[in-house]
Amino acid sequence: MKIATTVSCYPFYNFRYLKLLHEFSKIFNVFVFAGSKLKTIREENKQFKLCHTLPFIVPRKISYHVGPLITQPLLNLIEPDIVWLFDTAIPLTPLIIKAPIILDIDDLNLTSSIKFALIRDFYLVRNKSAKRIVTTTNLLKSKLIKFYSISADKIEVIPNGVDLELFKPTKLSDEDIILYYGTLAPHHSRFLVKVVENVLKCKRDAKFIIIGNYR
Repeated sequence: MKIATTVSCYPFYNFRYLKLLHEFSKIFNVFVFAGSKLKTIREENKQFKLCHTLPFIVPRKISYHVGPLITQPLLNLIEPDIVWLFDTAIPLTPLIIKAPIILDIDDLNLTSSIKFALIRDFYLVRNKSAKRIVTTTNLLKSKLIKFYSISADKIEVIPNGVDLELFKPTKLSDEDIILYYGTLAPHHSRFLVKVVENVLKCKRDAKFIIIGNYR
């Protein structure tokens, strides 16, 4: 079985996506079409077949928006059995790609001020070409069902995992410490501020560790 996907650039930073691709590669033939290449991080040993569609480096924001228009038509050339899309689905995706599509959604911004983005997402998740939707938590699954009126049978949950070769359990601190690890996108940041405010109302000496950035 052939599984194909597109990414805006490669190497990329999302450990979960990389782990899924490597696990898929142990069972299936996996093809990754990347819109551009990064020099900022070390490239790991990969088991999947990688194709950079542009022979030069493109700024990340440009490759994120332009890359799918270039890479997704190329997926049809290898005649994949399934196309698994992470963050590169666009409104034209169901028209461009012939194979069944799985949409992987690990974030959901329902407070977007850009109404077009909400309409685009509604069109994608409800489209018949999207045979399955994969998300990371039951909370996100329930939001997808409620907001987009999707059948629960169409959504699968694959939780984020922990690489036990990199992380080991340690003794818990006696202090009240709350860790946030993730992006600091505007909708995440607003939610984080509310969490901090509510926690401090109950526990004034609580400490917060925030790891993440927003590009």
